[in-house]
Amino acid sequence: MLGTILLIARARPDIDLWQQVRRWWPVGLILLGGAGLVSLLPAASAKRGPLVLIVLGAGSLVVTSGGFPEWLRGYIWPLSLIVLGVVVLVRRSGGEQPISQPTARMWLVAQSRTFPWPTTGPSVLIMRAVASGCVIRLDGSENRQVRLEITAVLTGVDIWVPKGWTVHSGPPGPGGRVRNLATEAGAPESANLQVIALSVLSGIEVKES
Repeated sequence: MLGTILLIARARPDIDLWQQVRRWWPVGLILLGGAGLVSLLPAASAKRGPLVLIVLGAGSLVVTSGGFPEWLRGYIWPLSLIVLGVVVLVRRSGGEQPISQPTARMWLVAQSRTFPWPTTGPSVLIMRAVASGCVIRLDGSENRQVRLEITAVLTGVDIWVPKGWTVHSGPPGPGGRVRNLATEAGAPESANLQVIALSVLSGIEVKES
């Protein structure tokens, strides 16, 4: 994209290209969200992240194209900084839990991805996601215990588990939702899958394959 911009700037010096970039950059967010929706077409909750990108892109496009009320323009950057600060400060509450199994850590920001869980490998996944869509497929895993620690902001997560697995999930968090369509476990210790979530305006859904 940068090469294309520089090429047009060199070939057409009469066009104020950077002004056009400043005006139309939100289209990139809309395209990114649209691509995420296509890649997560079979998913349900995971579409939330790409939809957030599309809404943010459309709102930003209204601002940069001049369709935003003049009196509100001065509040755009302060509000953006506040939102960024909330994202940085949000962390799962509670003390640290001892982890004896191999652990995987993951950061997703404005991404749409599908993760097949390996039959051998980490039993604990610590995931932080912002404005993303994620599908985690445990349906190929053997009968074992897995823990997912998810901090999700404006994100959707779909989790697929094998038939017969039991699932235990905690409270969703502010404005979030954790929906379990699989068999509910009576206690965390007896569950095949334990979901520990801080879901801020996000949705997490567990279902059988």
